Amino acid sequence: MKPINDSVTTSETTDHFRSNLITFVFLGLFVVSLFGNAFQGWKIISLRDSLPHERYQPVELATGETIPTLSVKTVSGENASLSFQSSKKTVLYIFDPDCHWCARNLPNILFLAAQRSREFNFIGISSTSKGVKDYVDRTKLPFPIYVDSSTDDLRKFDFSATPQTIVILRNARVVHNWVGAYSGGLQSIIDEYFDLKLPGLGPGLPSPSTGVR
Repeated sequence: MKPINDSVTTSETTDHFRSNLITFVFLGLFVVSLFGNAFQGWKIISLRDSLPHERYQPVELATGETIPTLSVKTVSGENASLSFQSSKKTVLYIFDPDCHWCARNLPNILFLAAQRSREFNFIGISSTSKGVKDYVDRTKLPFPIYVDSSTDDLRKFDFSATPQTIVILRNARVVHNWVGAYSGGLQSIIDEYFDLKLPGLGPGLPSPSTGVR
């Protein structure tokens, strides 16, 4: 009977050893995976911190900030520079040809430019080149239009919200930055600032292909 008991004890010891070995292997793999994930996270954070900060956090031009000379493109694709040092104040109008609220705001910006072009330089910048030439031809905007050329000096400002209206003093300092179509409280603010009465929002532009608004 004794050899049988010894054999059973040896078998139990072997099974226990195998069980501990498997547990140790899985624990080791877990630790390696944990450190691997931590290392990858550190690499991502290091890469983010090594890139220009403004590319991750574009900011709206704030009141009192000086706007630099911007590198843009004309509607036909030529490179151009916009300097806001001027003998008159500037209204910089940011829009997107596919923006619904830009289309509805069209009567307001047309009226504003017609009424205040003696006191202000009006300049438009499209946030995209897609469809801009057709948009300009259809809307007959009465001021120079340029396209965001996606250079660093434009990417660091948040021109993604459209329409956006920025009023710039003669020394290139921002005095107002209004985001949105001219309705409600914003319309009242703009009416008061420019000393006029805007016509209000329109129905939008019809689609060039279907004619449906």
